[in-house]
Amino acid sequence: MATLLVRTFRSQQYCVTGPHMHLRRLCSQTAPFRWSSCQLTRAAAENFRSCQVSASQRVDITSPGNDHVKHCHKLRTSSQYRDACGRVLLVGSDLLQEVVLYKRPEGPIHVHSLLVRNRCKPPTGVSADRISVVTDEIINKICGLQNSDGVQAVAEVDMPKFANLSDANTTSLQRLLVLERLQDPGNLGTLLRTAVALGWDACFLLPGCCDPFNDKASKAGRGAAFKLPIAKGNWDELLCVMHRHNMQCYGASPERDDTAAFAQQPEAENALLARQPSDLPQSSMKEAQDEVTGSNAMCIVLGSEGQGLSKTALEYSMPLAIPMTGRMESLNVSQAGAILMFAFCGNSLKLYDQIKRPH
Repeated sequence: MATLLVRTFRSQQYCVTGPHMHLRRLCSQTAPFRWSSCQLTRAAAENFRSCQVSASQRVDITSPGNDHVKHCHKLRTSSQYRDACGRVLLVGSDLLQEVVLYKRPEGPIHVHSLLVRNRCKPPTGVSADRISVVTDEIINKICGLQNSDGVQAVAEVDMPKFANLSDANTTSLQRLLVLERLQDPGNLGTLLRTAVALGWDACFLLPGCCDPFNDKASKAGRGAAFKLPIAKGNWDELLCVMHRHNMQCYGASPERDDTAAFAQQPEAENALLARQPSDLPQSSMKEAQDEVTGSNAMCIVLGSEGQGLSKTALEYSMPLAIPMTGRMESLNVSQAGAILMFAFCGNSLKLYDQIKRPH
């Protein structure tokens, strides 16, 4: 059996456990000041200790008008407020664990505040400066949903700093994803997630792109913005990055003559993306890989579906298009970006070999 010494003071009950005398708020009380002791089984005591978060203070919040609730709501809805605070709101236990447990070279992301839905457990392995147990109404308000049953926790974490890719100390880049005027956070998050999955080195956001730490972008990207170096700037700054890393620039555009030709000649030699390793002689494998992926550093510029690439982007990049059969006019930008990043990643042919084809 383990003994816990409990003290109630100023409407809060504290628990003192073990020789380290950790304090933890347990629940709201209106009883007068008093000391008491209670007996717990060893299993109960271990469960209590496992719920503790280092240097954390647990409090209950019941009012949607609470200042901290308003702060978290504003972090989710305002890009300017996020920038000013240097904080991001992560919604959902899975996303939070994906970000916090990722082993970043710079060190783990710091969690300032963790809000846990009443009757739910904090995400495993996540430590925070402050834990708040909140009501369903508060979670709904913070998430902007009428029904947020699937959300067990939200957290306020540090926002990663934007990268300086033209710095002399920056590691040499081979594959850079460039996004221009991409406003849809779902598409942006999906592209970041694909870039991380396929081993691209970084992403550069040109003017007109939405915030990569938007809650919808974070959800679509499964926290990819915390795993991939992201820079932002104008075309002059991008040109400096390209010069620094000796990059060839390609612009994704559906306006290419050989796309229509592909519909008539699906086996055409110029349809690089349609060729499989099994179609090539062994002696031509290395040559084909160089042809598809290129041996030099490169960046691919993707624009919005509605506006496409700007005149500046078309001026500085070589046009690139995905050959299609002609039965569909175009692809969603995240779909097109995934295909291009797969085709031009350094191990594309090896990845082809690893794809399991159904019999």
